[in-house]
Amino acid sequence: MGTALKFAAPELDETTIAGVVDVLRSGQLTSGPWVQAFERELSNFCAGRPVRTLTSATAAIEVAGDARLIAEHKPIVGGATDQALHR
Repeated sequence: MGTALKFAAPELDETTIAGVVDVLRSGQLTSGPWVQAFERELSNFCAGRPVRTLTSATAAIEVAGDARLIAEHKPIVGGATDQALHR
């Protein structure tokens, strides 16, 4: 067989690996101080714009659908995921 093509090899140093281990051992994968720190740093990277992270693509679709309804001055009834996908 041929040589496998690497699309993007991660650059992980020991500090990054230790940080990941800390998060995994904390049990706070989707909340807590690491998420808040990430949001703060991402906001700084984005010139201070407000940033919120979500735990899944489904949650992102839900928020995007709700934002669309709010922008259109329409009421949000239940989840907007279905509305966001089918409009």
